[in-house]
Amino acid sequence: MHRFEFKYQLDPVQTLEARSFLNRIMQRDSYAPQGWYSVISVYFDSIGLRDYYEKCGGFLNRKKIRLRTYEGAGRYWLEMKAKHDMGFRKVRAEIIEQDWHDCIDHNLTRILSRIRPAQDQLALEELLGIIIGEARRPSAFIRYRRTPLVFGTLSDPIRMTFDEQIEASFDIGLDTPQSITSILPHGSILEVKFAKTLPSWFGTLVRQLHLTRTSFSKYANAIDALHRYKPLPK
Repeated sequence: MHRFEFKYQLDPVQTLEARSFLNRIMQRDSYAPQGWYSVISVYFDSIGLRDYYEKCGGFLNRKKIRLRTYEGAGRYWLEMKAKHDMGFRKVRAEIIEQDWHDCIDHNLTRILSRIRPAQDQLALEELLGIIIGEARRPSAFIRYRRTPLVFGTLSDPIRMTFDEQIEASFDIGLDTPQSITSILPHGSILEVKFAKTLPSWFGTLVRQLHLTRTSFSKYANAIDALHRYKPLPK
C-alpha cells in the first residue's frame, strides 16, 4: 500500500512543544514500551552514490536500500523504500543475523539458499536482485533515537515519530562504531506517515509552531557529514 510521508525539522523548543501537544492526542506505539528505541541502519548505494545524488538532485522517483534493526530487539530486515515525491512504498524481508553479515560481506547466494517464509523469500529476491544488478555496496552506518506515536484505526493508522541524536559512520556493522559523526546534535526530525488524510488538529500544530515541511534525508546528510573534509562534487 502506498502511503505519504511529511517531514519537519524542529529546534529543541519546537520539539518539546510538539511532544507536549501530541502526547495529549496520540498514543505510545506498542513497539516502544519505554517510549523510544534506537534504530540502526546500513545503507547500500552504487559505486557512484546514485541514491545520494538523486536525492541531492531532487528527483521525484528515487529509492533507498538498507539493512535495519532496532537495538536490543534481535530482529533484522533488508528493505527498500521507494519514493515518489511525498508518497512511498516499502518492500521488506525479515532476515536472520547471519544474513545481515552475509549481505555486508556480499555473500548473497548464501542468503538465498536459506529456507524462510515465501513472502520474505520473494521480497528478498527482489531486493538482492537490485543490489546485484546495480553493484551496490554498504555506504554508511546510521543510528538514531526514535520516539513513535500512533493515532487512528488499524485500517487507517497515522504514525508520527521524533528522530533525534542522529549519527553516522563509515564503520559498517552491528557493533558500536569506533568513529561516529553527529548529523543532528540538537532538535529533531518529526516524520508523519499516513495513507489518506491528516486530522484538523495536525494543522493546528503546524500553525502554532510555524512548522515548514522539509525534504531532510538522514542518508544524504550522513554522506555530506562523513565527507565534510573532502566534500563530494555536486
